[in-house]
Amino acid sequence: MPVKAEQFKEDLAEQYRQAGQLFYLGGWVQSELKDIRQEIRDVRLELKGVEIGLRQEMGTNNELLIRKIDGLQRWVIAALLAMLLAVVGLNLAG
Repeated sequence: MPVKAEQFKEDLAEQYRQAGQLFYLGGWVQSELKDIRQEIRDVRLELKGVEIGLRQEMGTNNELLIRKIDGLQRWVIAALLAMLLAVVGLNLAG
């Protein structure tokens, strides 16, 4: 009987050790998950900042392109008017 009682105590102690290890590992896993979630939040914030910067840059480039197109259109219109006036002037003179 004392052997069974001793074995029971050892088994119980082993169960407590295993439970303690599982509890420790569970806490460690939760801590790691918390750190990973924070890293994901940080990356999302960083990406949001990059996205905002890219959108601003695209907006600036679009504005510059619109200005260049506007200038080119005005130049083409002026050149066409000059040619038309030259043709009309030639017809009036001739």
